[in-house]
Amino acid sequence: MPLIPIVLTCSFLFLLSCVIVFAENQRVRYTHLENEVLKVR
Repeated sequence: MPLIPIVLTCSFLFLLSCVIVFAENQRVRYTHLENEVLKVR
């Protein structure tokens, strides 16, 4: 029985790290696009 909370916690942390990495990539891409637009202007 004690295995279930451990697995849930591990999967939750894994999903959380995936979301954080995805958000960072989106933010970096967004700022990169903004810089490109500023260069074009």
